[in-house]
Formats: sequence, C-alpha cells, structure tokens
Amino acid sequence: MVRPLRPSPAKASTPAVVHPPPDQKHSRHLLAWQLVVSRPLPQFGPAYRAYKSPFGPQYKPRPHLMGWDAVAMKRYGVMAAGYGAMAGIFALFFFAEVPRVRDDIMIKVPIIGDYFVKEIPPEDNPF
Repeated sequence: MVRPLRPSPAKASTPAVVHPPPDQKHSRHLLAWQLVVSRPLPQFGPAYRAYKSPFGPQYKPRPHLMGWDAVAMKRYGVMAAGYGAMAGIFALFFFAEVPRVRDDIMIKVPIIGDYFVKEIPPEDNPF
C-alpha cells in the first residue's frame, strides 16, 4: 500500500501538485511519476548567512574559478608550462632525424643548425 505524500512543514505554503485520476491501464506508471513530480525541489546551501563576529578577523573569500584561486592557478600554471616546454623540446629532438623536421625546423636553429645538415658524399649517391 502506498501512503499519500504529505508536504513537509517547511513547505506547507507551497500548493500540492494535483493530477487527474489515472486510468487503470497506466496507474502504476503514473503513480511513480506523481511521486517524482510532487516532491519539493532540494534547497542548496543554508537559507541563512553564517555569523561573522565583529571582533574576529575580517576575512573575505577569494574570487575563484571552479575552486581555483589566482595563487593556485599561478602555481600550477608555471608548473604546467615547465612540463609543457620540457615535453616540446623532447619531442623536437626525438623527431629531429625525420627529414621533414630536420630540414624545416632543426637546420634553422642558430647555434645547433649546422649539426643537422646532412650532405651525402658523391661516392655514396646511387644516382
């Protein structure tokens, strides 16, 4: 047996949802739907403000983006930039012997560009 829903004491002022009487064929499904629809919406956070003593420290919450404030973003941003630069330099030198990378990028680097110039001696040229 299903007990009828009663509004909570805090939400007594909200009107109850009234539905037309269900037909016999779909009564079980409509009952479940009525249970879902007639529930009050959940309240997020308290309905009151936290007490802030005038004698305690005068603090304010820092502005943040999804929980990340400016200090944390700077700290982890510098760290991520270092790891990204390290990974990029590794990938560049890892693929340095690929002819396209060698000719388009590595030869144009000012100090180490001469190391990547590959000249085939005439005696090794099959043509």
